[in-house]
Amino acid sequence: LTSTQTEISVITPDIRVVSQRLNASSNPGVPTAISLPLTDEEKLLQQAGLLNVPSVNIFAGSSSASNSSSNSTNSLYIAVALIDSSLWVRQNSTPTSKPSAGELQSNIVSISASGGNVSFVDISFTTTQSGKNVTPPLNFTIICPPKAVVRKSFSCNDTGYVEVIHCKGVPEVYRGVCPVLKQTCAALDLNSLTVSSQNLCNTLNTTGTNGTKDGIVCRCGLGADSAVGSSSVAAGVVLTLGGSDVSKTFQSSA
Repeated sequence: LTSTQTEISVITPDIRVVSQRLNASSNPGVPTAISLPLTDEEKLLQQAGLLNVPSVNIFAGSSSASNSSSNSTNSLYIAVALIDSSLWVRQNSTPTSKPSAGELQSNIVSISASGGNVSFVDISFTTTQSGKNVTPPLNFTIICPPKAVVRKSFSCNDTGYVEVIHCKGVPEVYRGVCPVLKQTCAALDLNSLTVSSQNLCNTLNTTGTNGTKDGIVCRCGLGADSAVGSSSVAAGVVLTLGGSDVSKTFQSSA
């Protein structure tokens, strides 16, 4: 952006980007909505309810009293990119591969900020099975025979998770539920095309902003990039293994 520009947008088949200059002195806690660029045809589809794109809200942080006067004229520069999920190459996959943990379930939203303080961003995604278990719960039983010190296991066919029980010669019955794959928010590493090791995003809820469609709202902090003097995050909806507290799932009985 130049000194006279407040917004620039670019649309390509796989990536669309909007860059805006915002007032850095906006009220803390009050969100600023960033609209991703759409073609005229896409705007008509969106109005008809036939197209859903992620929504982005920026929450600016508060400035200290000593800096309030100097910050009043500063600008916060925000760039938001929507990246098509087809550019995210699934590792070790085949056309018939079962769903697995870490698998991307949405397009990617990448946000970069400079020149101001951003507390966090809220990103609303709409996916085909938002908030629902991708794999159904599977019950199983492991029986330990008397007078036998052995190791027994059960493999969950849907996720590949394996639960191992060490039998100690006492007749016992262990009942459990396989953990399920669920859609949750995650920060993404765009260099390695993997879920980021930085835990920057949390799943707020699974209710669509329009009240009629399922959705997932991701609240993400921004990681600092000292090399370029900005902060950024890339986020999406991925599959994670959960839904059951495996350590407390099993109960034994003689």
